[in-house]
Amino acid sequence: MIENLALSSQGDYCAFSFMSRQIVDRMPEPFRTGLKTSKGWRQENDRGGLAVTNCVTMLLPEVSNEDSFCLIRMGYESGFHTSNFLGLGDEMK
Repeated sequence: MIENLALSSQGDYCAFSFMSRQIVDRMPEPFRTGLKTSKGWRQENDRGGLAVTNCVTMLLPEVSNEDSFCLIRMGYESGFHTSNFLGLGDEMK
């Protein structure tokens, strides 16, 4: 947990990570493939494939009238693919 984390002056958030690696296979595409192509995922595998991954972080607000945030670490090309999939920005050619 990160104490006193403030995003855009909207209040304090608590960060949660260390998600079970088994849950990754239940994530929808293209998030699952994007995460599995990330540098962080490869480094975790190289260190022995721990039971948890630090490639997903949830930021939960301390008050109920604020939004939550989900951060997913992805590989370079997967990030662009996901951006295109979501209709964000111009497609990479």
